[in-house]
Amino acid sequence: MLADWESAPEQRWRDRLSMPGGYQVVASFQDTMVGMAGGILLSEPEAAELVSMWVAPSARSRGVGDALVAAIEEWACGIGVTTLKLSVVETNFAARKLYFRNGFVDVELGSGDMEIDDMCRERVMVKQKQ
Repeated sequence: MLADWESAPEQRWRDRLSMPGGYQVVASFQDTMVGMAGGILLSEPEAAELVSMWVAPSARSRGVGDALVAAIEEWACGIGVTTLKLSVVETNFAARKLYFRNGFVDVELGSGDMEIDDMCRERVMVKQKQ
């Protein structure tokens, strides 16, 4: 979840960015970073996960999220991935709409990272290569 990463020590970020076989992409506009996303390989054959997706509030509803998802999908297809997964907080309706629009479907409601109030769950979504 975003809150876990906002205060994460630098080493946690460095570890994520240096994962073998991983892929990171950023979006910028007028020399300002407005978004980022990552892809990591999973232990399942031909599967990867879209992770660390973020778009600056000022850049939302401008196609940045779609472009980031497309970049991760292009990377995944290029290395033979046929299943792309992600987890999204159930109540993050804007992000879920973005993922639905890009062909992801809900597959399960997981426990995910539970918030203190036990009200925040993550949805697992999947997109299969056609």
